[in-house]
Amino acid sequence: MAATGTTQLPFSSRSLRTARHELMTFLAQHGVRTVVANDALLVLGELAANAVRHGAPRDDGTFEARWVLRDEILVLSVHDGGDSGTVHVLHVDESAVSGRGLAIVDLLADRWWIERDSGTRISAELTV
Repeated sequence: MAATGTTQLPFSSRSLRTARHELMTFLAQHGVRTVVANDALLVLGELAANAVRHGAPRDDGTFEARWVLRDEILVLSVHDGGDSGTVHVLHVDESAVSGRGLAIVDLLADRWWIERDSGTRISAELTV
């Protein structure tokens, strides 16, 4: 059986901390190892930051953060109202101050993908 969590947050960078905190609470309740939990918090933080920075709010002015833990797989996803633009890993110079979000996700997640249905949902999968 899967355990899930979903939160609708105001479309603001101030909401990123709340999303990470709610995920942290969920992971602790389900006994996820600290090393995996730390990776998951970083991945969710990057997905949410990208949504707020590059996406658009949903019709209700929010974005959604969601997590599903099933067997040994944790799926994290963020959904925003944006439906245009290209989503891809950037290869930035090591002195760049931004642009590493999806590169971090790509490094830490087993896989990640994009769905465009009533906005943009980016999901990442980690083995627990």
